[in-house]
Amino acid sequence: MIRVVFFVLAVGALALGAAWLADRPGDVVVTWQGLRMETTVMRMVAVILVAMAVLGFIWTILRAIFSSPFIFRRHLHRRRGERAYEAISRGLIAVGSGDLVAARKHAADAQRIAPVEPLALFLSAQSAQLAGDREAADAAFRAMASRAETKALGLHGLFVEARRRNDLVSAHAFAEEAARANPSLGWAGKAVLEFRCATGDWAGALALLEGNKRALDKESYRRQRAVMLTARALVAEAADRDSAKAFALEAAKLAPTFVPAAALAGRMLAEGGELIVPQPAADRHQP
Repeated sequence: MIRVVFFVLAVGALALGAAWLADRPGDVVVTWQGLRMETTVMRMVAVILVAMAVLGFIWTILRAIFSSPFIFRRHLHRRRGERAYEAISRGLIAVGSGDLVAARKHAADAQRIAPVEPLALFLSAQSAQLAGDREAADAAFRAMASRAETKALGLHGLFVEARRRNDLVSAHAFAEEAARANPSLGWAGKAVLEFRCATGDWAGALALLEGNKRALDKESYRRQRAVMLTARALVAEAADRDSAKAFALEAAKLAPTFVPAAALAGRMLAEGGELIVPQPAADRHQP
């Protein structure tokens, strides 16, 4: 509606201008290089308007000619993106449905159309896993792990593949790298925690638990810390009894219902001549 109003106003202004010039006739004389040209004002204005229209038309054609390669390239890029998206979508659907033939076909199309697209690499890895081609899946996940935007996904895939071939050393390395790059990754933190607990690295396990404290609810954090402190106390009992006792007492305070921690703390206190296990801070004010 606004455009229509502006158009009507512009046409009205032009009509008023033409009427004003028609009511005020005059002559225009141009002398240039010995040539003398005479014409009326209305004719000169008409010639100027026609010349401007011709120049505008010529400029439009020239601009279209010079910009056509960029427009064509942009069209091809957009079309390539649409084809890549279609191939990736159909390939992921084929992987989800277990159609290996279709998954391979669409993965090949995606790699041919958009080889650097992150989802194309992911589709290649998924189709390779579906086909049981571990080497191809490993190569695709390594390619993803080398790129910042897909590093976490690639490391997770490498971790899963290493676990499948029972390569615990590599699986541990991939999980550690993922946890360092992104501490909020739940699978990486859990895997690293399991590895450290399995190898008896209780100090490292406790440090990792502290780093992931915000991702756990309070009860889970206290329980896990109590379990790790109890294990650390058992390991340290023979070499450093005082430290072992401190670990056991802290574990008993964190999780009073955790029987191994309470039993260990009670035994160590009894051996030292103390018969009462200190209660948790929350219980000391209870009658």
